[in-house]
Amino acid sequence: MTTTEAPAITDEAIERMRSQLNQPWPTRGWNSAASSDAVWHFALGLGDDNPMWWDPGHPGGQQVPPTFLYSCENAPVVPGLMQTEERGGVDTWLPGALGLWAGDHWIWHERVEVGEPISATTELWKVAERRSSLSARSVAQVTRTVFHGRDDRLLAEVYRSIFRFERSALTDQYMGLEPARYTAEDRERIQRQYLAEAANRRGGEPRLWRDVEVGDKLPTLLKGPLTVTGLVSWVVGWGASMCQSDRIRATVLQRNPGAAIVHPEFGFTDTIEGPHWDSALSHLGRYPRGYDFGCQRLSWLAQCVTDWCGDGGRIAELDGRLLKPNLLGDSTWVTGRVTGKSRDGDRSLVSCALEARNQRDQITASGAAVVELPSRA
Repeated sequence: MTTTEAPAITDEAIERMRSQLNQPWPTRGWNSAASSDAVWHFALGLGDDNPMWWDPGHPGGQQVPPTFLYSCENAPVVPGLMQTEERGGVDTWLPGALGLWAGDHWIWHERVEVGEPISATTELWKVAERRSSLSARSVAQVTRTVFHGRDDRLLAEVYRSIFRFERSALTDQYMGLEPARYTAEDRERIQRQYLAEAANRRGGEPRLWRDVEVGDKLPTLLKGPLTVTGLVSWVVGWGASMCQSDRIRATVLQRNPGAAIVHPEFGFTDTIEGPHWDSALSHLGRYPRGYDFGCQRLSWLAQCVTDWCGDGGRIAELDGRLLKPNLLGDSTWVTGRVTGKSRDGDRSLVSCALEARNQRDQITASGAAVVELPSRA
């Protein structure tokens, strides 16, 4: 494949990125507080019906899903609120290069409380060239976002890896993937799985550290088939930094032309979010159909853990990796198992390995979680 376009990834562009290392800037979110409504809206988009996230009258009170913090770092880029030159990210660094979410390493220090104000700062943490089968030259960029709550208490931090590629050199390795097709029997099997999942959720019965054994399996969690409707549901709860319309979109793209994509068939201008649901735009990134958001799939891994650990447990750490695309029509089966137990002072910890497979029996994501469990009822 040849092109006459100037490369987006150059020595000079990489050096400009490195000159911005370790310079934190305030990060505004779709949500600036864990209000009761914001929490259940996020759970709705996640497809998580755990009453702990929904019901203010739940024993112990309404709680906040750990990955709710995704919604506290991704305010839409709009005039008068936040400009792209103030925020960095895939749409400002290496403009014109494709950005793919590769994984997040979360560390949660405290539970977020319902009603708590949340602030965040982000910094470019690491920039490194890497070898890739997708493109002749690519870069791995890592950002660190730190979240604080009431009275500036440290809530969590996340280290995000995003791989950047030259669009002109991308290969067609995924373009031949046939869309998933479902029979009436398939639909019935999916329905049975969904209706059985709530009964496997631990809920209010404490899962005690002493009762857990290495090799124990976490309950299987089904996600999908992935649809445009499901993507819209996720965006409503999570927010999306580059979802704009009309005059706001025109103003944003004028100031940030690297975030613009021209539709190859109809000629209109869209933003870099469009490929998630518009197949003509996803083809520009060498994907045959739209696809999920990285934080969406990583939140599925977290939900598998919270279903298992119950109301009294909490995720302390999650290192998740996105390995293959999750395309429109694909189904994802999330599984996990206990791999270790340990004590850290007065904390009782369990390690879990997580895996997400699609209907092609391909592993599309993997993860390792550390869970803090109660030691006694």
